[in-house]
Amino acid sequence: MADAYATGGGAGAVNAQASLAANSTTTLEAIANLPVFNSGGQLHAEAFVNAAHTPRQIAAANGANAVAFITGDPTNFYVNQVLGPSGSGGPLVVAADFNIGGANPSGPTSQVFALGALGAFSGGTSATALDYHSEIDFATTATISSPQDLIVGLVGSTYTGSGTLIFQIINVGTGTTLLDQGFGNLGAAATYFTDTPLDFGPLNSQMGSNGLSLKFTLDMFASTAGASFSGNLIFGNSTAGSATAAELQASSLLAPRAVATPEPKTLALLAVGALGLLARRRAVARSPACG
Repeated sequence: MADAYATGGGAGAVNAQASLAANSTTTLEAIANLPVFNSGGQLHAEAFVNAAHTPRQIAAANGANAVAFITGDPTNFYVNQVLGPSGSGGPLVVAADFNIGGANPSGPTSQVFALGALGAFSGGTSATALDYHSEIDFATTATISSPQDLIVGLVGSTYTGSGTLIFQIINVGTGTTLLDQGFGNLGAAATYFTDTPLDFGPLNSQMGSNGLSLKFTLDMFASTAGASFSGNLIFGNSTAGSATAAELQASSLLAPRAVATPEPKTLALLAVGALGLLARRRAVARSPACG
């Protein structure tokens, strides 16, 4: 785990970065950062990476301003905790797309690559021009023996206050932006992150020359003091509707499903979001990490 701190009123960026070679073929990375601003208090970014162990929860970050967590190769126990059994109130539509441990013998068994969490908290200041950035990266050169589809499940979120948000999924290996989704308010982002499956088609079509390499980024721009957002996700090699019959029945498959195609950022975000994103990138490029 990596933590970075800075006292408001200075310059530069607060940048936390953690990486792990989960095995000989797979690497994981988490990045969380924000510009230093005149907050009058301490700024905190936290990044956490592990593999095949207990996933870290956003709540454990204790109000960090930017948070990025990833757990690679999670055990079925932790995956089932995230997805939840039928009737648990969990993300049933997403759960229908992940056949964990071959629970449905008539469907292909899913392979979960990782669990992730991305979050931002503006603290006691609105800091409207600032970008609270969190990112998780996954790369593997492993050969997938039974390729299905690349499915990302957005399994839950929380938010407070007001702001705008940009969420991206990038296939680094092929140089393709899989998803570029903007939200004019945090409530809309929270709705999108609640039980939304994204099917990006055959996994083989997402493989680059060096295997599979994915980047998930979240950028929040607060417009009220104390604004915050956190979202949780799961992704892996899976088949839509492959879970148990009980899950399929409970998940209401007639509900609208997200279309996983590249989209332009919401125009309403460009005035604040795009300028803030450029400012963050320039600040990070010019300034060494604090902490």
